[in-house]
Amino acid sequence: MFEDTKYILKTLKRSIKNRPSVLNSRNKEINMLNRAMKIARHAMQGTRGNREAYLNGADQGPLRDGWDNTEKTNTQLIYSDWKTVTNRSEQMFRTNPYAKAAENVLLDHCVGEGLKPYAAVKNQNGELVNNVNKQLNSDWERFNEESIRGTNVEYTTSEYYQRLALSSIIRTGSVLVANVPSKKNSMLPVAVQLLKPQRLNWDNDTYFNYNHNKSSEYHNHTIHGMKLNNYGEVDYYNIDENKKVYSDQMSIFFMQNEIEQYLAFPWLAPVINYLYDIDDLMQDRIFASRMVEKLGLWVKSNNKDDFLNNTNDDDRVDWSRGSIMFTKDKPEVIQSNDKTAETFAPLTRLYLHCIAACLNFSYIQLTRDLDRVNFASTRFNSVSDKKSFETLFHWFKKTFPTHMWNLFVEQEFIYNRMPGAYNSTQYKNNAWKYNQVYFLPSGMDWVDPLKDNQALALAHSNGWMTLQEICALKGKDWKTVLRQYKEEKKFLKEHGLDEFIAKPEGESLLKSITENKTEDDEEEMEKKYMDINFENLI
Repeated sequence: MFEDTKYILKTLKRSIKNRPSVLNSRNKEINMLNRAMKIARHAMQGTRGNREAYLNGADQGPLRDGWDNTEKTNTQLIYSDWKTVTNRSEQMFRTNPYAKAAENVLLDHCVGEGLKPYAAVKNQNGELVNNVNKQLNSDWERFNEESIRGTNVEYTTSEYYQRLALSSIIRTGSVLVANVPSKKNSMLPVAVQLLKPQRLNWDNDTYFNYNHNKSSEYHNHTIHGMKLNNYGEVDYYNIDENKKVYSDQMSIFFMQNEIEQYLAFPWLAPVINYLYDIDDLMQDRIFASRMVEKLGLWVKSNNKDDFLNNTNDDDRVDWSRGSIMFTKDKPEVIQSNDKTAETFAPLTRLYLHCIAACLNFSYIQLTRDLDRVNFASTRFNSVSDKKSFETLFHWFKKTFPTHMWNLFVEQEFIYNRMPGAYNSTQYKNNAWKYNQVYFLPSGMDWVDPLKDNQALALAHSNGWMTLQEICALKGKDWKTVLRQYKEEKKFLKEHGLDEFIAKPEGESLLKSITENKTEDDEEEMEKKYMDINFENLI
Protein backbone atom coordinates (compact mmCIF):
# COMPACT_ATOMS: atom_id res chain seq x y z
CA MET A 1 0.00 0.00 0.00
CA PHE A 2 2.85 2.35 0.84
CA GLU A 3 4.61 1.65 -2.47
CA ASP A 4 1.41 2.32 -4.42
CA THR A 5 0.93 5.65 -2.66
CA LYS A 6 4.55 6.57 -3.31
CA TYR A 7 4.19 5.78 -7.03
CA ILE A 8 0.96 7.86 -7.30
CA LEU A 9 2.53 10.89 -5.60
CA LYS A 10 5.66 10.65 -7.82
CA THR A 11 3.55 10.49 -10.96
CA LEU A 12 1.37 13.40 -9.79
CA LYS A 13 4.44 15.51 -9.07
CA ARG A 14 5.86 14.87 -12.55
CA SER A 15 2.51 15.66 -14.18
CA ILE A 16 2.15 18.97 -12.30
CA LYS A 17 5.70 19.93 -13.21
CA ASN A 18 5.20 19.20 -16.90
CA ARG A 19 1.64 20.53 -17.32
CA PRO A 20 1.11 22.47 -20.62
CA SER A 21 0.47 25.80 -18.92
CA VAL A 22 3.97 25.71 -17.37
CA LEU A 23 6.10 24.35 -20.26
CA ASN A 24 7.20 26.65 -23.05
CA SER A 25 8.17 25.52 -26.52
CA ARG A 26 11.87 25.31 -25.64
CA ASN A 27 11.24 23.03 -22.67
CA LYS A 28 9.11 20.76 -24.86
CA GLU A 29 11.93 20.49 -27.40
CA ILE A 30 14.44 19.66 -24.64
CA ASN A 31 12.21 16.93 -23.24
CA MET A 32 11.70 15.41 -26.70
CA LEU A 33 15.46 15.52 -27.38
CA ASN A 34 16.23 13.83 -24.06
CA ARG A 35 13.77 11.05 -24.80
CA ALA A 36 15.27 10.60 -28.30
CA MET A 37 18.83 10.44 -26.90
CA LYS A 38 17.75 7.87 -24.32
CA ILE A 39 16.25 5.68 -27.04
CA ALA A 40 19.40 6.04 -29.14
CA ARG A 41 21.65 5.05 -26.21
CA HIS A 42 19.60 1.93 -25.62
CA ALA A 43 19.79 1.07 -29.33
CA MET A 44 23.58 1.41 -29.42
CA GLN A 45 24.14 -0.52 -26.20
CA GLY A 46 21.75 -3.34 -27.05
CA THR A 47 19.36 -4.75 -24.50
CA ARG A 48 19.60 -3.61 -20.91
CA GLY A 49 20.87 -7.02 -19.91
CA ASN A 50 24.08 -6.63 -22.02
CA ARG A 51 27.14 -5.18 -20.32
CA GLU A 52 28.25 -1.92 -21.90
CA ALA A 53 31.77 -2.45 -23.38
CA TYR A 54 34.58 -0.24 -22.11
CA LEU A 55 36.31 -0.35 -25.51
CA ASN A 56 34.30 0.43 -28.61
CA GLY A 57 35.95 -2.46 -30.40
CA ALA A 58 34.35 -4.86 -27.91
CA ASP A 59 30.83 -3.42 -28.30
CA GLN A 60 28.34 -6.13 -29.29
CA GLY A 61 25.29 -3.89 -29.66
CA PRO A 62 23.07 -3.69 -32.77
CA LEU A 63 25.42 -1.28 -34.57
CA ARG A 64 28.23 -3.85 -34.50
CA ASP A 65 26.17 -6.99 -34.41
CA GLY A 66 27.51 -8.09 -37.82
CA TRP A 67 31.14 -7.82 -36.70
CA ASP A 68 32.41 -11.38 -36.28
CA ASN A 69 34.29 -11.89 -33.01
CA THR A 70 34.89 -15.64 -33.05
CA GLU A 71 38.47 -16.85 -32.63
CA LYS A 72 40.06 -18.07 -35.87
CA THR A 73 43.63 -19.18 -36.48
CA ASN A 74 45.53 -18.60 -39.69
CA THR A 75 45.44 -22.35 -40.27
CA GLN A 76 41.64 -22.41 -40.10
CA LEU A 77 41.34 -19.45 -42.48
CA ILE A 78 43.77 -21.05 -44.94
CA TYR A 79 41.80 -24.29 -44.76
CA SER A 80 38.46 -22.59 -45.49
CA ASP A 81 39.32 -19.68 -47.83
CA TRP A 82 42.81 -20.06 -49.30
CA LYS A 83 42.00 -21.95 -52.49
CA THR A 84 39.13 -19.64 -53.45
CA VAL A 85 41.06 -16.44 -52.70
CA THR A 86 44.19 -17.70 -54.47
CA ASN A 87 42.33 -18.67 -57.63
CA ARG A 88 40.62 -15.28 -57.71
CA SER A 89 43.91 -13.52 -57.03
CA GLU A 90 45.64 -15.20 -59.96
CA GLN A 91 42.71 -14.32 -62.19
CA MET A 92 42.99 -10.67 -61.17
CA PHE A 93 46.72 -10.52 -61.86
CA ARG A 94 46.10 -11.95 -65.32
CA THR A 95 43.15 -9.75 -66.30
CA ASN A 96 43.06 -6.63 -64.11
CA PRO A 97 45.41 -3.81 -65.18
CA TYR A 98 45.69 -2.35 -61.68
CA ALA A 99 46.64 -5.69 -60.13
CA LYS A 100 49.29 -6.20 -62.81
CA ALA A 101 50.57 -2.65 -62.31
CA ALA A 102 50.85 -3.21 -58.54
CA GLU A 103 52.84 -6.40 -59.13
CA ASN A 104 55.16 -4.64 -61.59
CA VAL A 105 55.87 -1.89 -59.07
CA LEU A 106 57.00 -4.44 -56.47
CA LEU A 107 59.00 -6.52 -58.93
CA ASP A 108 60.75 -3.55 -60.55
CA HIS A 109 61.76 -1.90 -57.29
CA CYS A 110 62.63 -5.01 -55.29
CA VAL A 111 64.18 -7.29 -57.93
CA GLY A 112 64.58 -5.28 -61.10
CA GLU A 113 66.95 -7.15 -63.41
CA GLY A 114 67.90 -9.50 -60.57
CA LEU A 115 69.80 -9.34 -57.27
CA LYS A 116 73.47 -9.87 -58.06
CA PRO A 117 75.32 -11.90 -55.37
CA TYR A 118 78.92 -11.23 -54.35
CA ALA A 119 80.78 -13.66 -52.08
CA ALA A 120 81.90 -12.16 -48.76
CA VAL A 121 83.75 -15.00 -47.01
CA LYS A 122 85.97 -13.71 -44.18
CA ASN A 123 88.65 -15.27 -42.02
CA GLN A 124 88.77 -15.24 -38.24
CA ASN A 125 90.24 -11.73 -38.29
CA GLY A 126 87.31 -10.38 -40.27
CA GLU A 127 89.33 -9.99 -43.46
CA LEU A 128 87.99 -11.08 -46.83
CA VAL A 129 89.37 -14.37 -48.15
CA ASN A 130 90.07 -13.15 -51.67
CA ASN A 131 90.91 -16.43 -53.38
CA VAL A 132 87.72 -18.10 -52.13
CA ASN A 133 85.52 -15.13 -53.00
CA LYS A 134 87.08 -14.80 -56.44
CA GLN A 135 86.44 -18.47 -57.20
CA LEU A 136 82.83 -18.31 -56.04
CA ASN A 137 82.08 -15.13 -57.99
CA SER A 138 83.61 -16.61 -61.11
CA ASP A 139 81.74 -19.93 -60.92
CA TRP A 140 78.45 -18.20 -60.12
CA GLU A 141 78.35 -16.67 -63.58
CA ARG A 142 78.00 -20.14 -65.10
CA PHE A 143 75.81 -21.64 -62.38
CA ASN A 144 73.45 -18.68 -62.77
CA GLU A 145 72.73 -19.80 -66.35
CA GLU A 146 72.53 -23.56 -65.65
CA SER A 147 70.59 -23.74 -62.39
CA ILE A 148 66.95 -23.49 -63.58
CA ARG A 149 64.81 -26.39 -64.76
CA GLY A 150 61.13 -26.79 -65.55
CA THR A 151 60.88 -24.27 -68.37
CA ASN A 152 60.80 -24.49 -72.17
CA VAL A 153 62.61 -21.17 -72.45
CA GLU A 154 65.97 -21.95 -73.98
CA TYR A 155 67.92 -19.31 -72.07
CA THR A 156 67.08 -18.15 -68.58
CA THR A 157 68.93 -17.42 -65.35
CA SER A 158 68.32 -17.81 -61.65
CA GLU A 159 68.60 -14.03 -61.29
CA TYR A 160 65.66 -13.61 -63.68
CA TYR A 161 63.75 -16.33 -61.86
CA GLN A 162 63.92 -14.17 -58.77
CA ARG A 163 61.13 -12.15 -60.39
CA LEU A 164 59.04 -15.28 -60.91
CA ALA A 165 59.62 -16.43 -57.33
CA LEU A 166 58.50 -13.05 -55.92
CA SER A 167 55.62 -12.96 -58.40
CA SER A 168 54.36 -16.30 -57.10
CA ILE A 169 54.61 -15.03 -53.52
CA ILE A 170 52.63 -11.90 -54.44
CA ARG A 171 49.96 -13.76 -56.41
CA THR A 172 49.51 -16.91 -54.32
CA GLY A 173 51.21 -16.03 -51.04
CA SER A 174 53.98 -18.66 -51.35
CA VAL A 175 56.40 -20.41 -53.68
CA LEU A 176 57.85 -23.92 -53.57
CA VAL A 177 61.49 -24.47 -54.58
CA ALA A 178 62.57 -28.05 -55.33
CA ASN A 179 66.14 -29.30 -55.83
CA VAL A 180 66.40 -31.35 -59.04
CA PRO A 181 69.23 -32.77 -61.19
CA SER A 182 70.76 -30.25 -63.57
CA LYS A 183 70.96 -30.60 -67.33
CA LYS A 184 73.63 -32.64 -69.03
CA ASN A 185 77.14 -31.09 -69.18
CA SER A 186 76.34 -28.54 -66.47
CA MET A 187 79.12 -27.38 -64.17
CA LEU A 188 77.30 -28.65 -61.05
CA PRO A 189 74.85 -31.58 -60.88
CA VAL A 190 72.08 -29.71 -59.01
CA ALA A 191 69.48 -27.21 -60.24
CA VAL A 192 66.13 -25.95 -58.93
CA GLN A 193 62.52 -25.95 -60.11
CA LEU A 194 59.83 -23.52 -59.00
CA LEU A 195 56.37 -24.89 -58.16
CA LYS A 196 53.11 -23.23 -57.24
CA PRO A 197 51.76 -23.88 -53.72
CA GLN A 198 48.62 -25.32 -55.32
CA ARG A 199 50.71 -28.45 -55.94
CA LEU A 200 50.48 -29.25 -52.21
CA ASN A 201 48.09 -32.16 -51.59
CA TRP A 202 45.80 -31.58 -48.61
CA ASP A 203 44.08 -34.97 -48.78
CA ASN A 204 46.18 -36.45 -45.99
CA ASP A 205 45.88 -33.49 -43.61
CA THR A 206 45.30 -34.57 -40.01
CA TYR A 207 44.88 -31.29 -38.16
CA PHE A 208 41.19 -30.99 -39.03
CA ASN A 209 40.58 -34.70 -38.50
CA TYR A 210 39.20 -34.75 -34.98
CA ASN A 211 39.75 -38.49 -34.66
CA HIS A 212 43.48 -37.79 -34.83
CA ASN A 213 45.33 -37.40 -31.53
CA LYS A 214 45.52 -33.64 -30.95
CA SER A 215 47.82 -33.72 -27.95
CA SER A 216 49.54 -30.61 -29.31
CA GLU A 217 48.06 -27.74 -31.28
CA TYR A 218 50.03 -28.13 -34.51
CA HIS A 219 53.02 -30.34 -33.98
CA ASN A 220 53.11 -33.87 -35.40
CA HIS A 221 50.26 -32.98 -37.72
CA THR A 222 49.98 -32.71 -41.48
CA ILE A 223 48.74 -29.22 -42.33
CA HIS A 224 48.17 -27.87 -45.87
CA GLY A 225 50.04 -30.87 -47.29
CA MET A 226 53.07 -30.42 -44.99
CA LYS A 227 54.05 -32.97 -42.32
CA LEU A 228 55.37 -31.13 -39.25
CA ASN A 229 57.80 -32.36 -36.60
CA ASN A 230 57.72 -31.68 -32.85
CA TYR A 231 58.94 -28.12 -33.41
CA GLY A 232 56.39 -27.22 -36.06
CA GLU A 233 59.00 -27.53 -38.83
CA VAL A 234 58.34 -29.31 -42.12
CA ASP A 235 59.53 -32.93 -42.36
CA TYR A 236 58.19 -33.54 -45.85
CA TYR A 237 55.73 -32.17 -48.40
CA ASN A 238 52.83 -34.08 -49.99
CA ILE A 239 52.97 -33.09 -53.66
CA ASP A 240 50.34 -33.99 -56.24
CA GLU A 241 49.09 -37.55 -55.69
CA ASN A 242 50.76 -38.69 -52.46
CA LYS A 243 54.31 -37.95 -53.58
CA LYS A 244 56.54 -37.19 -50.60
CA VAL A 245 59.37 -34.69 -51.00
CA TYR A 246 61.52 -34.24 -47.90
CA SER A 247 62.57 -30.85 -46.60
CA ASP A 248 66.22 -31.26 -47.63
CA GLN A 249 65.01 -31.36 -51.25
CA MET A 250 62.25 -28.75 -51.13
CA SER A 251 61.60 -25.43 -49.39
CA ILE A 252 58.66 -23.08 -49.14
CA PHE A 253 58.98 -19.30 -48.96
CA PHE A 254 56.37 -16.73 -47.92
CA MET A 255 56.19 -13.55 -45.85
CA GLN A 256 55.24 -14.66 -42.35
CA ASN A 257 52.83 -12.27 -40.65
CA GLU A 258 51.59 -14.46 -37.79
CA ILE A 259 52.99 -16.93 -35.29
CA GLU A 260 52.40 -20.60 -36.18
CA GLN A 261 51.79 -19.78 -39.81
CA TYR A 262 52.58 -22.41 -42.47
CA LEU A 263 51.04 -20.93 -45.61
CA ALA A 264 50.14 -17.39 -46.62
CA PHE A 265 47.32 -15.66 -48.44
CA PRO A 266 47.95 -13.66 -51.64
CA TRP A 267 49.19 -10.17 -50.89
CA LEU A 268 46.08 -8.54 -52.37
CA ALA A 269 43.70 -10.71 -50.33
CA PRO A 270 42.48 -7.80 -48.12
CA VAL A 271 41.50 -5.73 -51.17
CA ILE A 272 40.82 -8.30 -53.86
CA ASN A 273 37.12 -7.51 -53.59
CA TYR A 274 37.92 -3.88 -54.50
CA LEU A 275 39.59 -5.03 -57.71
CA TYR A 276 36.47 -7.03 -58.55
CA ASP A 277 34.28 -4.01 -57.71
CA ILE A 278 36.30 -1.79 -60.05
CA ASP A 279 35.85 -4.29 -62.89
CA ASP A 280 32.16 -4.61 -62.05
CA LEU A 281 31.63 -0.85 -61.92
CA MET A 282 33.43 -0.42 -65.22
CA GLN A 283 31.21 -3.03 -66.86
CA ASP A 284 28.12 -1.34 -65.38
CA ARG A 285 29.16 2.01 -66.83
CA ILE A 286 29.75 0.47 -70.25
CA PHE A 287 26.42 -1.34 -70.04
CA ALA A 288 24.61 1.85 -69.03
CA SER A 289 26.15 3.82 -71.88
CA ARG A 290 25.10 1.20 -74.41
CA MET A 291 21.55 1.11 -73.07
CA VAL A 292 21.05 4.53 -74.63
CA GLU A 293 21.08 2.83 -78.01
CA LYS A 294 18.11 0.67 -77.06
CA LEU A 295 15.33 3.16 -77.79
CA GLY A 296 11.69 2.25 -77.43
CA LEU A 297 8.69 3.48 -79.44
CA TRP A 298 5.43 4.27 -77.64
CA VAL A 299 2.14 3.92 -79.50
CA LYS A 300 -1.35 4.35 -78.09
CA SER A 301 -3.02 1.02 -77.61
CA ASN A 302 -6.06 2.01 -79.74
CA ASN A 303 -3.66 2.51 -82.69
CA LYS A 304 -2.05 -0.89 -82.28
CA ASP A 305 -3.77 -2.60 -85.20
CA ASP A 306 -3.20 0.33 -87.48
CA PHE A 307 0.49 0.51 -86.56
CA LEU A 308 1.12 -3.19 -87.10
CA ASN A 309 -0.45 -3.08 -90.55
CA ASN A 310 2.34 -4.12 -92.91
CA THR A 311 0.98 -2.07 -95.82
CA ASN A 312 3.45 0.64 -96.76
CA ASP A 313 2.30 3.89 -98.28
CA ASP A 314 3.33 7.53 -98.35
CA ASP A 315 1.76 8.18 -94.93
CA ARG A 316 3.79 5.49 -93.15
CA VAL A 317 7.38 5.16 -92.06
CA ASP A 318 8.99 1.81 -92.70
CA TRP A 319 9.74 0.61 -89.15
CA SER A 320 11.84 -2.32 -88.03
CA ARG A 321 9.97 -3.94 -85.16
CA GLY A 322 11.88 -3.62 -81.91
CA SER A 323 10.99 -2.43 -78.44
CA ILE A 324 7.41 -1.22 -78.98
CA MET A 325 5.22 -0.39 -75.97
CA PHE A 326 1.45 -0.44 -76.43
CA THR A 327 -0.23 1.32 -73.50
CA LYS A 328 -3.17 3.60 -72.96
CA ASP A 329 -1.07 6.36 -71.42
CA LYS A 330 2.48 7.27 -72.27
CA PRO A 331 4.85 5.90 -69.60
CA GLU A 332 7.36 8.10 -67.82
CA VAL A 333 10.89 7.65 -69.13
CA ILE A 334 13.32 6.54 -66.43
CA GLN A 335 16.65 8.27 -66.98
CA SER A 336 19.96 8.20 -65.14
CA ASN A 337 21.92 11.44 -64.87
CA ASP A 338 24.74 9.89 -62.82
CA LYS A 339 27.82 11.63 -64.18
CA THR A 340 30.93 9.48 -64.43
CA ALA A 341 33.28 12.32 -63.56
CA GLU A 342 31.43 12.99 -60.29
CA THR A 343 30.93 9.47 -58.96
CA PHE A 344 32.80 6.71 -60.75
CA ALA A 345 36.24 8.36 -60.90
CA PRO A 346 36.40 9.34 -57.18
CA LEU A 347 35.20 5.89 -56.11
CA THR A 348 37.81 4.20 -58.30
CA ARG A 349 40.48 6.52 -56.91
CA LEU A 350 39.46 5.58 -53.37
CA TYR A 351 39.73 1.87 -54.19
CA LEU A 352 43.16 2.37 -55.74
CA HIS A 353 44.34 4.20 -52.61
CA CYS A 354 43.29 1.14 -50.60
CA ILE A 355 45.15 -1.20 -52.96
CA ALA A 356 48.35 0.88 -52.76
CA ALA A 357 48.09 1.08 -48.96
CA CYS A 358 47.67 -2.70 -48.78
CA LEU A 359 50.97 -3.20 -50.62
CA ASN A 360 52.74 -0.44 -48.68
CA PHE A 361 53.58 2.00 -51.44
CA SER A 362 52.07 5.26 -52.63
CA TYR A 363 49.08 5.84 -54.85
CA ILE A 364 51.34 7.72 -57.28
CA GLN A 365 53.51 4.62 -57.74
CA LEU A 366 50.46 2.56 -58.66
CA THR A 367 48.63 4.94 -61.00
CA ARG A 368 51.19 7.58 -62.12
CA ASP A 369 48.38 10.02 -61.36
CA LEU A 370 49.97 13.41 -60.63
CA ASP A 371 46.71 15.33 -60.28
CA ARG A 372 46.80 17.68 -57.26
CA VAL A 373 50.42 16.74 -56.55
CA ASN A 374 53.26 19.14 -55.75
CA PHE A 375 56.99 18.65 -55.34
CA ALA A 376 56.80 18.29 -51.55
CA SER A 377 54.25 15.48 -51.69
CA THR A 378 56.17 13.76 -54.49
CA ARG A 379 59.36 13.94 -52.48
CA PHE A 380 57.64 12.60 -49.36
CA ASN A 381 56.11 9.70 -51.29
CA SER A 382 59.46 8.98 -52.91
CA VAL A 383 61.23 8.76 -49.55
CA SER A 384 58.46 6.61 -48.03
CA ASP A 385 58.38 4.29 -51.05
CA LYS A 386 62.17 3.96 -50.98
CA LYS A 387 61.99 2.81 -47.36
CA SER A 388 59.24 0.30 -48.16
CA PHE A 389 61.12 -1.13 -51.13
CA GLU A 390 64.35 -1.39 -49.13
CA THR A 391 62.52 -3.33 -46.42
CA LEU A 392 61.02 -5.63 -49.03
CA PHE A 393 64.42 -6.08 -50.68
CA HIS A 394 66.10 -7.10 -47.40
CA TRP A 395 63.34 -9.61 -46.72
CA PHE A 396 63.26 -11.11 -50.19
CA LYS A 397 67.03 -11.55 -50.52
CA LYS A 398 66.87 -13.98 -47.57
CA THR A 399 64.40 -16.23 -49.41
CA PHE A 400 64.93 -17.59 -52.92
CA PRO A 401 68.18 -15.67 -53.75
CA THR A 402 69.90 -16.85 -50.55
CA HIS A 403 68.57 -20.39 -51.08
CA MET A 404 70.17 -20.45 -54.53
CA TRP A 405 73.48 -19.08 -53.24
CA ASN A 406 73.69 -21.55 -50.34
CA LEU A 407 72.93 -24.44 -52.68
CA PHE A 408 75.62 -23.22 -55.08
CA VAL A 409 78.30 -22.83 -52.39
CA GLU A 410 77.54 -26.26 -50.93
CA GLN A 411 77.95 -27.89 -54.34
CA GLU A 412 81.18 -25.97 -54.94
CA PHE A 413 82.69 -27.52 -51.80
CA ILE A 414 81.26 -31.00 -52.39
CA TYR A 415 82.72 -31.22 -55.89
CA ASN A 416 86.10 -29.73 -54.88
CA ARG A 417 85.97 -26.58 -56.95
CA MET A 418 87.41 -24.43 -54.16
CA PRO A 419 91.06 -23.33 -54.27
CA GLY A 420 93.73 -24.67 -51.92
CA ALA A 421 92.91 -27.10 -49.14
CA TYR A 422 89.21 -26.25 -48.79
CA ASN A 423 86.92 -29.29 -48.74
CA SER A 424 83.34 -30.31 -47.97
CA THR A 425 84.16 -31.17 -44.34
CA GLN A 426 85.15 -27.59 -43.66
CA TYR A 427 81.90 -26.40 -45.18
CA LYS A 428 79.79 -28.78 -43.10
CA ASN A 429 81.55 -27.68 -39.92
CA ASN A 430 80.88 -23.99 -40.56
CA ALA A 431 78.45 -23.51 -43.44
CA TRP A 432 77.45 -20.06 -42.19
CA LYS A 433 81.00 -18.77 -42.68
CA TYR A 434 81.25 -19.84 -46.31
CA ASN A 435 77.69 -18.83 -47.22
CA GLN A 436 78.35 -15.16 -46.46
CA VAL A 437 77.21 -13.02 -49.38
CA TYR A 438 75.83 -9.59 -50.12
CA PHE A 439 73.30 -8.85 -52.85
CA LEU A 440 73.15 -5.74 -54.97
CA PRO A 441 69.77 -4.51 -56.25
CA SER A 442 69.30 -2.91 -59.65
CA GLY A 443 69.42 0.57 -58.15
CA MET A 444 66.93 3.44 -58.23
CA ASP A 445 66.91 6.85 -59.88
CA TRP A 446 66.52 10.01 -57.83
CA VAL A 447 63.85 12.69 -57.88
CA ASP A 448 66.49 15.45 -57.84
CA PRO A 449 69.79 13.89 -59.05
CA LEU A 450 71.91 16.99 -58.43
CA LYS A 451 70.90 17.48 -54.80
CA ASP A 452 70.93 13.78 -54.03
CA ASN A 453 74.44 13.35 -55.46
CA GLN A 454 75.64 16.39 -53.53
CA ALA A 455 74.21 14.85 -50.36
CA LEU A 456 75.97 11.54 -51.04
CA ALA A 457 79.27 13.33 -51.68
CA LEU A 458 78.90 15.20 -48.39
CA ALA A 459 78.04 12.00 -46.52
CA HIS A 460 81.07 10.22 -47.97
CA SER A 461 83.49 13.08 -47.28
CA ASN A 462 82.31 13.27 -43.64
CA GLY A 463 82.53 9.52 -43.17
CA TRP A 464 78.79 8.95 -42.77
CA MET A 465 78.59 6.57 -45.74
CA THR A 466 81.08 4.22 -47.32
CA LEU A 467 81.80 3.93 -51.01
CA GLN A 468 80.30 0.45 -50.94
CA GLU A 469 76.99 1.84 -49.64
CA ILE A 470 76.91 4.63 -52.21
CA CYS A 471 77.61 2.28 -55.12
CA ALA A 472 75.03 -0.20 -53.83
CA LEU A 473 72.34 2.48 -54.14
CA LYS A 474 72.86 2.34 -57.91
CA GLY A 475 73.19 -1.44 -57.99
CA LYS A 476 76.96 -1.41 -58.54
CA ASP A 477 79.84 -3.21 -56.86
CA TRP A 478 82.28 -0.68 -55.43
CA LYS A 479 85.37 -2.75 -56.27
CA THR A 480 84.25 -3.11 -59.86
CA VAL A 481 83.68 0.64 -60.05
CA LEU A 482 87.16 1.43 -58.68
CA ARG A 483 88.85 -1.04 -61.00
CA GLN A 484 87.03 0.49 -63.97
CA TYR A 485 87.94 3.99 -62.78
CA LYS A 486 91.60 2.98 -62.47
CA GLU A 487 91.58 1.58 -66.01
CA GLU A 488 89.92 4.69 -67.43
CA LYS A 489 92.33 6.99 -65.55
CA LYS A 490 95.30 5.09 -66.96
CA PHE A 491 93.86 5.29 -70.48
CA LEU A 492 93.23 9.04 -70.23
CA LYS A 493 96.75 9.71 -68.95
CA GLU A 494 98.33 7.68 -71.73
CA HIS A 495 96.54 9.80 -74.33
CA GLY A 496 97.09 13.16 -72.68
CA LEU A 497 93.52 13.68 -71.57
CA ASP A 498 94.20 14.64 -67.96
CA GLU A 499 91.41 17.23 -68.18
CA PHE A 500 88.83 14.40 -68.23
CA ILE A 501 90.10 12.81 -65.02
CA ALA A 502 87.87 13.52 -62.03
CA LYS A 503 89.68 15.57 -59.39
CA PRO A 504 90.32 14.00 -55.96
CA GLU A 505 88.63 16.91 -54.21
CA GLY A 506 85.36 15.83 -55.84
CA GLU A 507 85.03 18.30 -58.69
CA SER A 508 82.69 17.08 -61.38
CA LEU A 509 83.79 16.41 -64.94
CA LEU A 510 81.74 19.33 -66.18
CA LYS A 511 83.29 21.71 -63.66
CA SER A 512 86.84 20.51 -64.33
CA ILE A 513 86.60 21.16 -68.07
CA THR A 514 84.75 24.48 -68.04
CA GLU A 515 85.84 26.49 -64.99
CA ASN A 516 88.73 28.95 -65.43
CA LYS A 517 89.27 28.04 -69.08
CA THR A 518 89.23 30.39 -72.04
CA GLU A 519 87.66 29.61 -75.38
CA ASP A 520 91.15 28.88 -76.79
CA ASP A 521 91.74 26.34 -74.02
CA GLU A 522 88.46 24.61 -74.76
CA GLU A 523 89.22 24.51 -78.51
CA GLU A 524 92.66 23.04 -77.83
CA MET A 525 91.18 20.39 -75.53
CA GLU A 526 88.49 19.53 -78.09
CA LYS A 527 91.12 19.24 -80.83
CA LYS A 528 93.21 16.96 -78.63
CA TYR A 529 90.17 14.79 -77.99
CA MET A 530 89.23 14.60 -81.69
CA ASP A 531 92.78 13.66 -82.74
CA ILE A 532 92.46 10.28 -81.03
CA ASN A 533 91.97 7.42 -83.47
CA PHE A 534 89.48 5.35 -81.47
CA GLU A 535 89.31 2.66 -84.14
CA ASN A 536 92.90 1.65 -83.37
CA LEU A 537 92.15 1.52 -79.65
CA ILE A 538 89.27 -0.98 -79.83
